[in-house]
Amino acid sequence: MWEENIKTMIIFCNNQTTINDIKLIATKIEQTFILKSDIFIYEKISKYTSKFITFKIIATDGEEEREKIQELRAKFINRKARSNTFFTINALNRVILSEIGEIDPTYKIDWSNYQNRLLVLEADRTNKDRKYLANYQIQKLGCIYKEDNNWLLEEF
Repeated sequence: MWEENIKTMIIFCNNQTTINDIKLIATKIEQTFILKSDIFIYEKISKYTSKFITFKIIATDGEEEREKIQELRAKFINRKARSNTFFTINALNRVILSEIGEIDPTYKIDWSNYQNRLLVLEADRTNKDRKYLANYQIQKLGCIYKEDNNWLLEEF
């Protein structure tokens, strides 16, 4: 039997993004992909607070899909559900490197140290070729779901 290739996606928004803007993005997501979850809204808490949304899709890994992902400025992201940690593989490798001095795929991370966090690599503002590990605290704001052809918001 064919197994679905379900991937978690993330789209970063700026701090002026409204719920109506997110509903428009949700419509584009729904028109572009086969959704496998509601769309969750988070706030990245830092010096420059901003929002991001996450959702799951059935990925086809085709060229057309890659183009659509680029158009939406979406990225693949991983999530450790128990600690509610979102991370990229590159950021995960950087965490392991900082904890034990080498990248070891068998190393067990203590995810409680990263509870409600977003771990990504970001470009250094003074040197775009250099990346640093960004470790943001996050807070779930709500969920958008479709009912009777309308996007509804459930706030948390």
